Amino acid sequence: MRERPANLAEPVVRFDRVTKLFERPGEGTFRAVDDLSLEIHAGTRVALLGKTGCGKSTMFNMIAGLLDPSEGTVTVNGRDPFREFDTFRGKLAVVFQNDRLLPWRTAIGNVEIGLEMLGLAPQERRDMAQRWAVVRMLDSGLHYADISRQTGASTATITRIASWLNHGEGGYRAMLDKLDAASRAGTTPYPVAGER
Repeated sequence: MRERPANLAEPVVRFDRVTKLFERPGEGTFRAVDDLSLEIHAGTRVALLGKTGCGKSTMFNMIAGLLDPSEGTVTVNGRDPFREFDTFRGKLAVVFQNDRLLPWRTAIGNVEIGLEMLGLAPQERRDMAQRWAVVRMLDSGLHYADISRQTGASTATITRIASWLNHGEGGYRAMLDKLDAASRAGTTPYPVAGER
């Protein structure tokens, strides 16, 4: 790897001579990533382009700690995301390119999965997931009755959240910012309704 100038900060993501191999029964070995060295620094934007099967998803899965490289090292903030997976709990996420809903769970149950992994109590994660779903459905223009039927939230709760979105503490943009901050902190910044 090339020497880095002394004034350049450590990269947030580093691939150092990374290769990832997959065994295909009856077909031999498939080389998804081959001797890749790459550094991504804070504040930079990176686009990975390539045809199907060239290793883009494999790279993201190694960054997220879902796969271990066959050769070389992957680090995120100086740590190995595969070997130190729990260090990144609640700090890294992957949006899959295909549906990844669990068919035996309800829509709200699927939304709860991340909160469950963070160790939130069942009622707390159910309430947070329900309110998050209401916000997203309001944003998509669904009627209150449809939102109530899909989430189990009362129309009074939906009305309260809609009003708060439009007028409370800066309106919708402020709400999204607060939702983002709250999800990182595991708290709830918006009204909690006691009724169903």
